[in-house]
Amino acid sequence: MQLETENARLSKAHGDLSNHPDLSRLVLAHAPAAIAVLDTDLRYLGFSNRYLEAYHLKAENLLGHSHHRVFPDLPLRWKQEHLRCLQGERIGPLVDMLERAGGRREWVKRELAPWTRPDGRVGGIIIFNELITREREAVEAVHESERLYRDLVESINDVIYAVRPNGKLAYISPSIESILGYRAAEVVGKHFLTFVDPRDRERIGGAFRERTSGVITPSEYRLTAKNGQACWVRSSTQPIYEDGLLRELRG
Repeated sequence: MQLETENARLSKAHGDLSNHPDLSRLVLAHAPAAIAVLDTDLRYLGFSNRYLEAYHLKAENLLGHSHHRVFPDLPLRWKQEHLRCLQGERIGPLVDMLERAGGRREWVKRELAPWTRPDGRVGGIIIFNELITREREAVEAVHESERLYRDLVESINDVIYAVRPNGKLAYISPSIESILGYRAAEVVGKHFLTFVDPRDRERIGGAFRERTSGVITPSEYRLTAKNGQACWVRSSTQPIYEDGLLRELRG
């Protein structure tokens, strides 16, 4: 755990380097993480430069000041966790959303750990925070894009499909039900030739092999609906490659 490493590092700074306060502060200041060291009254004893940068703070506004005064909008649950940590409990790692003044939201990955004095008593807590708002928003944007794409695909009348190189359907849009009477779940995982009219299977099987070789031509053929009736369809398929290997056919 990252905080355990930083905690050991800081303990060494407060212990072995106790006679070298300037060096101790240097170790903390240049720690590659957003770290703050508080006393039992939750007043700042030290912090890393990354901590100041992450929260747009100035050192002169922190030393000796209460963490809860610097961040008055902290959730009550966080404040309670600080008190639990002062009792010796480690907290986290956790990922939380923090709503700041003005409605601005930030996603924070955080851990808390008590630090101890030479006599074994808890001297305060160490806070490790990492702002992950950009990363979280990027993930949410991808999910939203996927949702919009899925909604688009599933709302159009044409049937969208993906076929693996072995001929089994990896995906088919729900609109297949309006054509064949099969729900998508009844089709996915089966070989696509299962649904091709027997009179066209040999021809379409050959066309499929051509497509897996990179030849792209539209095809017209008959499919057999769930009620046994044949219906003519036209398909256009595109091979999709990944690292030079055929991943699937989409159309």
